[in-house]
Amino acid sequence: KKAGGVGGESSAGSPRKLAVKVERGSLTPPEGWKEIYDLVWELRKERDAPVDWAGSEALGVDEQGRVDKYHVLVALMLSSQTKDQVVADAMRKLKARGLTMANVVAMPDEELDGYIAKVGFHNNKVKFLKQTAEI
Repeated sequence: KKAGGVGGESSAGSPRKLAVKVERGSLTPPEGWKEIYDLVWELRKERDAPVDWAGSEALGVDEQGRVDKYHVLVALMLSSQTKDQVVADAMRKLKARGLTMANVVAMPDEELDGYIAKVGFHNNKVKFLKQTAEI
């Protein structure tokens, strides 16, 4: 075995996967893929899943259809390890309080945590939201 993982092994000693170049048109799709694709297309046609109305992208849009990039960022930060409905509820509370960078910086940690308490890893996210707002 050579240093640096050269010779087919990673530096941790486990076998390394070699990259294989795939030529366009060289793969055969799995059997039944078109039926599954068509079913997913039909089921998603109404766009009524929670991600459609409570996903991070939807939460950053105001009543006039304008995108607030800071709101999208906050929703994305809250979304990790958290259901869309829980993020939507937290965002509603934060927006009612006035979700601006200045307000987040000025808000006591305990108050901010109260708005996002149901979000996964909320203690860490309070810290990260504050750090981001201060940039």
